[in-house]
Amino acid sequence: MRILFYSKTGDGSWLVAVLAKSGHSVDWTLKDDKYADTLAGIIPPPSETTDHPEKYDMAIFDDSDHGDIADGVREHTPTIGSSKFADTIEHERLAGIELMEECGINVPDY
Repeated sequence: MRILFYSKTGDGSWLVAVLAKSGHSVDWTLKDDKYADTLAGIIPPPSETTDHPEKYDMAIFDDSDHGDIADGVREHTPTIGSSKFADTIEHERLAGIELMEECGINVPDY
């Protein structure tokens, strides 16, 4: 399986190693270049470009703040993680609380 992995700071880049060891072809990209040495020597360096998500069988995002990109990739490729909706409920506390209440989840008074 060809997998495209997106990361902001490389937090989930360990998954690149696991997927590659399992026999998958994995390309990954990093939003912040200062973390490019994450797992250096264990996984290949991040790709410079991932302009063609449609050539992958799956895309994975390891954190939030990629909603616009993830929703675009999702149009061509099955995608795990991140979306504009996920960004909203992650970063706008009241939106997240209201969603939990609508789902019947008890939340503390606020």
